Amino acid sequence: MSAEDEVKLYQRIVGCIPTQRIVESLKSGEKSLKDLTEELNKLSPEGLNSLVTELYVIQLKAEGIIEETKKGGDIYFRLTDKWKNIEAKKKSS
Repeated sequence: MSAEDEVKLYQRIVGCIPTQRIVESLKSGEKSLKDLTEELNKLSPEGLNSLVTELYVIQLKAEGIIEETKKGGDIYFRLTDKWKNIEAKKKSS
């Protein structure tokens, strides 16, 4: 991925409040879809359907920002090294 593409990806993720909130939440460790939905529900007084959260998660997975792992019957998400590297480069520039 070129440096320009990394900048665009970074801006796209942090420029969208729900994806930014998911990434921020995952910095403290793995989270389930339920955990991420609860985090996004803090953004809206009406709350969000877990399907909305799942759509953001699918987007972040497709971009290579998060990955999933299965533990028992549950799926947990975590940040990828790709995101950590992009964020570290952005902070150092």
